[in-house]
Amino acid sequence: MFSSNSRGRDKGKRTDPKLIASIAAHDNFAAWHEFESWYGPIIQSYCLSRGLPHHEVDDVAQEVYLRISRSTITERYDPKQGHFRFYLLKVTRSVLSTQASKKPVWTDLCENAAQQYDDEWEYLWKREAFRRAINVVEQTVSIQARQILNLTLRGNCPNTIAGSLGLSIEAVYKARQRLRSKIIIETRRVMMDT
Repeated sequence: MFSSNSRGRDKGKRTDPKLIASIAAHDNFAAWHEFESWYGPIIQSYCLSRGLPHHEVDDVAQEVYLRISRSTITERYDPKQGHFRFYLLKVTRSVLSTQASKKPVWTDLCENAAQQYDDEWEYLWKREAFRRAINVVEQTVSIQARQILNLTLRGNCPNTIAGSLGLSIEAVYKARQRLRSKIIIETRRVMMDT
């Protein structure tokens, strides 16, 4: 769920039903900011992958936010029914379907290759979880490990990293293995909690 502190979401806490209640209070700007920073990129990327024009994506995202904030008790997210990401997919699809019925050009967005788009939704969640996991891991490791991670993410090979940081190649491989394990664990935790 949302906390007043945006770092709570990064730590992989399970989406709390109170989060939706927090955004329902339209003046809770901290909750809205946190919601949009975590879920906005996923909604937008999903809409773009469905072929939605860039100038329409923000409208769809805003409608998704509104539907979630206005949802009745029976429509609200219930953690017992599954992960929040599947609830959000349902709401996003509904908005896209409604929009498609208003704009014939969008008809293909809702009718073609549903499984492909389900796979795309899951891919987007995994990509965002990976990005969030890297941010969490970066905050928990030494400066040298952070440097190795950043150089690795930029595409540098272990030999180049070792040379630029004055380390042995073995030290770089060990550090990369530890970083990889931490990122995998954190990514899984974020995926399980959303």
